[in-house]
Amino acid sequence: MLARPSSLASPRTGIAGLLSWSIAMSMAVAPSARAAAGIVPLMQATGPPETPGDTDAAIRRTVTRYATAWYEGNATRMAETLHPEFVHRAVIHQADAPDVVESMSGLAWLDAVDRGHGRNAKASERRMDIARLETSGGVADATLQMADRLEHLHLVRWNGGWRILDAVTEASR
Repeated sequence: MLARPSSLASPRTGIAGLLSWSIAMSMAVAPSARAAAGIVPLMQATGPPETPGDTDAAIRRTVTRYATAWYEGNATRMAETLHPEFVHRAVIHQADAPDVVESMSGLAWLDAVDRGHGRNAKASERRMDIARLETSGGVADATLQMADRLEHLHLVRWNGGWRILDAVTEASR
């Protein structure tokens, strides 16, 4: 058993010292002991893991799930395609005015999906054509033609699968 350092006994170190000591002790416990105690290591959230195989096919599956989730209004399915740092940007062209860029965080985007904004597209007009796909190591670019817009997606390899890091859409008003 490890002894508590005497420096923790001083009133000046107080809670901060005790906290540092407890963190060090929890890290010193063997992995099997942590598992037996029910301690789970912290990990970032992920969607379903991709099966190993063709990179282009895996990216196409992610992009198709993204488009399908948008049209269905399925925020859970959409969340499986997004990286935690996801940002959606819309470049809006306005007649006789400067272009505007509107940004949405991943959480705001999931809220828009959940509210069913994508369900407004008529089923007969829904498109999800991947017009361009380029990969380089753990980064990919895809152009997705949807019913009402063209989306430029940047994907990254993350936790064993492909996730969409950001999307840029052009729209006119």
